[in-house]
Amino acid sequence: MHKVGLFGEFWKDFGHLPLQDRRDYYDSLTRRQRCELLHSFYADEWFDLFVRNHLDKSISQIKRRFGIDLIDLRINAIKNHKIYLIERNVWDSIEQIINEFDNFDTTLFVGGVSSVHLGKKKAVLCCQGCSA
Repeated sequence: MHKVGLFGEFWKDFGHLPLQDRRDYYDSLTRRQRCELLHSFYADEWFDLFVRNHLDKSISQIKRRFGIDLIDLRINAIKNHKIYLIERNVWDSIEQIINEFDNFDTTLFVGGVSSVHLGKKKAVLCCQGCSA
């Protein structure tokens, strides 16, 4: 869990403001203050929290847009060795959204699940002992 720190105080005071207002405030800081704020952003794990929130929003967007709960799919694919057939264009769209997080840990959402192209369909399956 992240600690509040300098960035937490900044976010408490300015997080509700429009992006431009936050930028204006940031630009008004001295170079040293900006460095301290950025250091706090990373050192106090705010960056990880922002990425995790964005990933959660993307998972919710997938569920609303395609009716697919990736977390449930992953659990069933791994635990119950279930195989899912999903329209290829739908899965390609989902992969495109997930690939935005290529540099981040997405194991909770897609770890242990692989996909195989089957013509216009794509089978999504657990990679531990499942077969299509």
